[in-house]
Amino acid sequence: MQSSVMRLLGRSLMRVVVAMVKSPAGFMTSILYCSGVLPRDPHLERLVRDDVPFYGENFFFDFFVVFLKFFW
Repeated sequence: MQSSVMRLLGRSLMRVVVAMVKSPAGFMTSILYCSGVLPRDPHLERLVRDDVPFYGENFFFDFFVVFLKFFW
């Protein structure tokens, strides 16, 4: 049980780290855009990364989005 949870969290953490290293601006824009901090602007939408599997299976990305929604 514990190793399967650690495997899911480890994979999620690696996805976040790889996305931040590959495209830090795209990663930050995606987090801010999904959390509603950035306005819905067509110029900003082109920076949002839809090709990276953030939604649903990436727990750290979801945590960042919910954290910003709660405190912003």
